[in-house]
Amino acid sequence: MCYAVSDRPTEGFRYGGTLVSIGDVGLNGHPDETHAANYTGNTHGGMLRIGDAFYAFYHRQTNRSSYARQACAEQLDASFDTTAGEWRFAQSEVTSCGLNGGPLRGDGRYEARIACNLWSRTGAGRYDGDRPAKRLAAHPYFTQDGHDGRAEAGPMPACQYIANMRDGAVAGFKYFSPVVGEASDTGTVPRDGGLRVTCVTVRVHRGFARADGRFMISTDPDGVHCIAEIPLHPTNNDWRVFRSVVMSPSIEQSEAAGDMGQLDRGTMDGVMTMDASDVVDTADASDTSDTVDAATAAAPNASDSKHRAVPLYFRYVGTGSIDFLDFTLSAGD
Repeated sequence: MCYAVSDRPTEGFRYGGTLVSIGDVGLNGHPDETHAANYTGNTHGGMLRIGDAFYAFYHRQTNRSSYARQACAEQLDASFDTTAGEWRFAQSEVTSCGLNGGPLRGDGRYEARIACNLWSRTGAGRYDGDRPAKRLAAHPYFTQDGHDGRAEAGPMPACQYIANMRDGAVAGFKYFSPVVGEASDTGTVPRDGGLRVTCVTVRVHRGFARADGRFMISTDPDGVHCIAEIPLHPTNNDWRVFRSVVMSPSIEQSEAAGDMGQLDRGTMDGVMTMDASDVVDTADASDTSDTVDAATAAAPNASDSKHRAVPLYFRYVGTGSIDFLDFTLSAGD
């Protein structure tokens, strides 16, 4: 979604640039649609100024269709050009933070539907074009069980999740802020701000008899900095919780081997300690914005910190196909 400016409402518009791309095309190593961080298609939207902040509201496609959509919102990096007398906007990164005003708190349950990145073993694709559901039959996608909720229908919203994650599929979430030096619902939080992925909820995707594999959870899209492994053995279409295996609080990959399976197992459940390569300073708008899809706008777990932001990537390795409902984070002990 792009913008143009003019001092007249009917003519004289000058192209300004991209506001947001649902596949982050043009940002962070995604030079074109063949390297997109999510499935692409058309988008429509608008802009709103609230106080000194600007926001873009738009949609992304779901259900492997151009006609099923999820509403999204991004805060924009805006600056006023005093020479030209007009506002300038940089392209906003798609994250999972919605209108929370910063990274999500690294403690609590989060739904898979807030993922900002999604691709298959072979990458992503476009939803517009000829028969996308057939063309992308082996790809993961956002979907829901049930109809869209309405207030008069009562407290029974549709269940939204990521469907059809097969071997090599990745769901990425940006960003989480480790909770430092305070008590939480899941226990005492250490001063070093550890972050732990404790469990996930999955089921077998319809049309498959079973699935057998694991989630490899990392802080980078290539799976080099792996922080947790969760064995997954769903046997039917009922949602089931699986917990992380025991792992060391200092999990390092062999840079020479680059093997996701080389994990240092110890006494903690997937606790992460971070070095400089894991942390994003969200005060720098060139690295990330503070926003993502509007499905997260009402999430109660926004962190007050804007300076320690960690992405999480869930890669399915195994047979069959799974649906991914949610995951739970807790601070390290």
